[in-house]
Amino acid sequence: MPAILDVTEIEKAVETRLVEKISPIRKTAIQKDGRYLFNNPALAISIFESGQWVKEGKRSYLVPCTCHVLLTVSNAKGEEGRRRIANPLVFAIVLALAQQDLGLSLKEPGIEPRRFADVTDADDWDANKIVYLVEFGLGFYFQVPKDEDEALDLIGVAVDYLLEPGDEIADAQDEINPA
Repeated sequence: MPAILDVTEIEKAVETRLVEKISPIRKTAIQKDGRYLFNNPALAISIFESGQWVKEGKRSYLVPCTCHVLLTVSNAKGEEGRRRIANPLVFAIVLALAQQDLGLSLKEPGIEPRRFADVTDADDWDANKIVYLVEFGLGFYFQVPKDEDEALDLIGVAVDYLLEPGDEIADAQDEINPA
């Protein structure tokens, strides 16, 4: 399996899996620029690294991390109506992701469910929404390239992404002070 060089790869794979496997999510997903936009129910997926790197070989590290799936369901029929939609979706999300490797270089047994919680705040409540946070644990393998030039290419990819020519924003510049 290819090495993971950006946690966005995991986020996209999780998003794709949920769209493929869960009909109510698939029905509202609109693909745009390689990602999905959601209406109702809505999803937001994010990976949080633990900050801990575990050496697992000469050039390989295991990176344990947390994946959050934020599910938002809107329904004007009241709390009971929202929960009738949201609760089965929480468990569908767990079933779709549990122990999956998504074709990525994830540590066995893949994605593991940890917890879920109702995180609806007052603004969401007033807007007839219910919000659940579904948390998963996983680990992925990061390979340090043997070739120094290859490692520098990875840094260049990140810099190229951030520095957009012609956007009239001075991302970095040298200043010369005339003496």
